[in-house]
Amino acid sequence: MAKFIDLSGGTYGHLTVIERLPNRVTPKGQTTVVWKCQCVCGKITEVGSQNLRINPNISCGCKNIQRPLARDEIKVGEVYSRLTITKGEHIIGNYRCVVASCSCGVVDFITRVDSIIGGNTQSCGCLQREAASSTNKTHGESKTTLYKNYHAMLARCYDSNALIYENYGARGVTVCDRWLGVDGFLNFKEDMGVKPKGFSIERKDVNGNYTPENCVWASGSIQMFNRRKLKLNTSGRTGVYWYESRNRWVAKLMKDGKEKWIGQFINFEDACEAIEKAEVELFGFSRTKYCFPTGKESRNER
Repeated sequence: MAKFIDLSGGTYGHLTVIERLPNRVTPKGQTTVVWKCQCVCGKITEVGSQNLRINPNISCGCKNIQRPLARDEIKVGEVYSRLTITKGEHIIGNYRCVVASCSCGVVDFITRVDSIIGGNTQSCGCLQREAASSTNKTHGESKTTLYKNYHAMLARCYDSNALIYENYGARGVTVCDRWLGVDGFLNFKEDMGVKPKGFSIERKDVNGNYTPENCVWASGSIQMFNRRKLKLNTSGRTGVYWYESRNRWVAKLMKDGKEKWIGQFINFEDACEAIEKAEVELFGFSRTKYCFPTGKESRNER
């Protein structure tokens, strides 16, 4: 068992021990020896043995307050960044504090003097919020349908994990430089204009890239019409099919989910001319130049 040491009359830091007080028991059941002390400022305080021994500058607390007061003073009316001091210094806990108003309109903002002098506090918090907002906000439309269309366009061209990447990026389809980068979306919005309800972006040339010249807003019907030639199509011309039972070339189109019968022909060229005319009438443009490698070509007679 450790030998008891009487600290009465001893001086520790700024405290002089007067007498021993009854022991205290902490919430954890530990016993602490407590001493009645007098500070150099005259205040009487109670301190545990351990605190007296390990803290060479121990006091009743007055010295902790006095040390900061020796620093540079902040005066009413002074301006620090966005803060203007409205009330002079006072002590909260062990810290010097002042009251200030912020240029954003917030008044009676309380802050520590050392934070203002050190530059850590320059506003009521509005400066940090504005900086965070500026970093995170590019155009304010990230939740709009237009932005989702734009992002989907980028994904199918550049994200190898996208479900339809193989039909776009893997085939070499890209997005023009104007629609990429920091201002890419804003440029895309400027070039494409307002997105009609129920429409989505469509390339006029299904083998071309996403550019202002090659893109339009199109309905689902137009998109179905303008898709690439299916692998099952062996004629080389979308909309033209060979019917063995009729021994004829047949021309037909789909619009709004319904089949449009154009006609049947003995010659492949006649069927192509008929389907081209029908495409212009129904959709406003023809796919002829997208169906053949080098434009309109005749198919070998069967």
